[in-house]
Amino acid sequence: MCAATGRTSTKDGKVPVVDQDCMETVPETLGGCGLGEAGDSTCVPTVDTDVFGCVPVEAGSPLLGLYPKFLCGCEGSTATELGCLNGVPKDVCGTAAETSYLPRVPTFVCGCGDDPAQLDTGFASVCMSNVDKLVCGSFDTLRTDRGDPGDDPADCLTDVPEFARGCGPDTEPTAANPTCLRDTLALFGCDNVPNEASAIPRVPEYLCGCGEETAYTGVGLPCLSFVGDNTTSGDPICGATPITSTAQVLPVITNDICGCDDGVQGDDCLDNVPKTVCGPRAICSPVATPAEQGDCAADTLCKSLLPEGAPDAIGDICEPVP
Repeated sequence: MCAATGRTSTKDGKVPVVDQDCMETVPETLGGCGLGEAGDSTCVPTVDTDVFGCVPVEAGSPLLGLYPKFLCGCEGSTATELGCLNGVPKDVCGTAAETSYLPRVPTFVCGCGDDPAQLDTGFASVCMSNVDKLVCGSFDTLRTDRGDPGDDPADCLTDVPEFARGCGPDTEPTAANPTCLRDTLALFGCDNVPNEASAIPRVPEYLCGCGEETAYTGVGLPCLSFVGDNTTSGDPICGATPITSTAQVLPVITNDICGCDDGVQGDDCLDNVPKTVCGPRAICSPVATPAEQGDCAADTLCKSLLPEGAPDAIGDICEPVP
């Protein structure tokens, strides 16, 4: 797929050969640096940024060796935060080892998995396609000074959404704080979520805004710090990723908290999630014989909150013996 601009550019009379739509002899993954721009090895100097190469790059092409294996095609992909290959299907990726490219990848981005190879789906957190889960980037996310001069808690993380927060240098997410950004300064992001947004990509649909200028305190159901309401609907702005199973729910949410229902928001349930999906953190384990208390305290029984079915591992709570 070539950029249909029909434009060319010149500088000192030295330019790639450009036809009506794209650059001849240049891979379709490579675009122009900009008119009059020298650029670098990632683009073609002095050519408009809308113009790409004509030479197709397909699965098995040796040209894929020019790119790291976590860089995959743009076509049909929603996982483009780390870049993508113009004109290439989303399941065709580079073949070069990732090691030399890690200094360009933030420390909080790790591999999706390589045994078997896993692609970034664009739904969960950003990860590097086809890379071992234990391999992470080494670029330290920059801080933006927005308080008093110098480092202080009012600063924020550059190019990071306002609701995301770093775990701290050399610190990993924990069961109590599973969504913080690993090995990143303990600051919130700088990028505001616009109040016109309908939903936020890569965020579970049950996570909604805490409100403008309000940070999640760690008490009650999690919410998205500093995210407000949609200006059109008046409803809180929530995540866009559909949740269909308990495995997708944060481990801090107990299994007595279940979905409000599709498209429904409430105070003590998971917004927009089916009623049959509950948190994964066990309160108790039901047993087949109702007279047994399972692992509940004395004089209580483990009762399933789900409407029907055999004893299960989710949606359960300890209740007094009738």
